Amino acid sequence: MALSSRYRTERTKRSRISAHLSPPSEFEVEKIVANGYGLIRTFRGVILCRAVIPGETVRIHTVRRAGGVLWGEEFEILSPSPRRIDSPCPYFPLCGGCDFLHLSSDEHPPFKNAVAAETFRRILGFPVDVVGPFEAKTRSGLGYRHTIRLQGGAGYLGYCRKSSHDIIDIEDCLVAAEPLRGELRRWKRTSSFPARHLMIRCGNIDETELTVVATRRGETRIRGDAVHYRFGETRLRVSARSFFQNNPFATQMILSDLTRLLPDARRFIDLFAGVGTFALTVGRRFPHAEAYEISRDALRDLEENAAGLSEVSFQKWDAARGLRSALDSGDIVFVDPPRTGLPPRTLNDLSRSSPRLLVYLSCDVATMARDLKTLLASGFHLDRPIRLYEMFPQTAHMEALAFLKRSAGGPRRKEGTIR
Repeated sequence: MALSSRYRTERTKRSRISAHLSPPSEFEVEKIVANGYGLIRTFRGVILCRAVIPGETVRIHTVRRAGGVLWGEEFEILSPSPRRIDSPCPYFPLCGGCDFLHLSSDEHPPFKNAVAAETFRRILGFPVDVVGPFEAKTRSGLGYRHTIRLQGGAGYLGYCRKSSHDIIDIEDCLVAAEPLRGELRRWKRTSSFPARHLMIRCGNIDETELTVVATRRGETRIRGDAVHYRFGETRLRVSARSFFQNNPFATQMILSDLTRLLPDARRFIDLFAGVGTFALTVGRRFPHAEAYEISRDALRDLEENAAGLSEVSFQKWDAARGLRSALDSGDIVFVDPPRTGLPPRTLNDLSRSSPRLLVYLSCDVATMARDLKTLLASGFHLDRPIRLYEMFPQTAHMEALAFLKRSAGGPRRKEGTIR
């Protein structure tokens, strides 16, 4: 018996007009690829469909071409996989906030591992060992987000559809921590401020402590100066405008692994240090730690968080400026760049440096692979398998952690800028 489940994705400004398949054609889902889409090979070429599972047969009614790719816009699942579950969220799969709510949480890691391994193989040109993703269990992957960012306008507020600028108006978000869900409901019920962007964050010491940042047409309103997190002995202030990981459970797992896996050393250098998450937890075990940060807001938090820790120094850093001398003096260099990866000047300096150990944490395996390609070509090698973490359960995203050492006698990049 066919499962009559039709999913629609509205056209964006960049989309072409949808094309009907006449008659509708049936195909089998081959595998899950980047961003959680199911890959289907057809006589028209590859079609990507959302919220499907390998082995399922789908009948595709309409497709659209956008960005040189065919997307299944309207389709039916004819033979549902036994691994399929009913989504607990009424907005899935139209809402783009989650990708895997049609699968139980223990089904996610194999798909993510395969996607990460294929991404590294494709970009690097050879396979690498990948382990994980490791997950900090949090109510079946729900209720873990301590920060949510929504978009809206007059009378609506929510997340964008996948691969679209269309916004799905929501009343609740199951992957958000309970205080955020309550604040979202309160905001929609009582606020008269038509926010274009809304950020709500809570800490992990007192989850009722909130910061709310709402903006529209250049006007910003902020409620709550900061929230606080604790990881081991370290207490961190995170002000409203500072970046912080939205999953403290996974963050604690990464911190614990770094503490366990890093060798003894004298000097620890942390680039993109933020409010001090790594420099003040992992870094404080070393005789000296140096933290470099670009954001003024995060730097102010870092200064307050580092008060009384004589072994930790910090300074504002412009990524366009070199850090060659500092990098060469570091026994361990730790980098946690934004999703876009390492800035060219920083990557250039790292490729010409000789730390005892270079540790790279990334929230995007594709940009990490791109940067690793340059670092490996400059004489570094991977010292152990790349570790994956479930920083974003229910989504196709993952955190990746790589350990690199310079090969004995390996080439070092000559002076100059990487293009």
